[in-house]
Amino acid sequence: MVYLIRHGLTQWNTGGFFRGTHDVPLSEEGLRQAHLLGKYLAGESKKQNRAIIYTSPLSRARETASIIAGYTGNRVVSDDRLMDVDFGNWQGKDAFQVEEMYPELYRIYKNNPEKTAFPGGETLQECFQRCTQGLFDLAPKNDTKTAMLVSHRVVLKLLLIGVLDLSLSAFWKIQLDTCSISTIGTGNGTFIIKKINSTCHLTEGPDFTRDF
Repeated sequence: MVYLIRHGLTQWNTGGFFRGTHDVPLSEEGLRQAHLLGKYLAGESKKQNRAIIYTSPLSRARETASIIAGYTGNRVVSDDRLMDVDFGNWQGKDAFQVEEMYPELYRIYKNNPEKTAFPGGETLQECFQRCTQGLFDLAPKNDTKTAMLVSHRVVLKLLLIGVLDLSLSAFWKIQLDTCSISTIGTGNGTFIIKKINSTCHLTEGPDFTRDF
């Protein structure tokens, strides 16, 4: 089993700013979300053999992973392949600024994401190749063991697209909220999606479900 976990909320999420490889810490609400997630996964760990928590090296993911580990007692390992997509020149700007500065490219991003190349950054295809390779390398070979991958909205969407064998054009058809859990079974040497964007553990506090 593989748990795909999106990091907790940041101020840049609520402000609508593109984050990418910029190192943005969790907000107070993001820390609260991460603790609720950790408590939930501590209960789940009684049913699963969870050996390692793999995380993006960016602080919003590492903080989330460390908080989870504080409840589950598992080891945290950083893996660059789980790093957020490099938005290049879009990083630090909100969607309105990006649309004003790059109107045609922003239109492509919203309508044909598979054709998107972020100026000064990555393409979605490049990000897809590195993160899916990470999944194949880090996932247990069967469901007798469990791993957790703590990463970012774009990366986790691409992993789910890869497992479903979909085109990158399906990018906007998947929503992943902050501190959500998606799960992938690894039985019989194949990947099978069991759950997407579960937030049942976030039963308290404000609701933030915008896909950003």
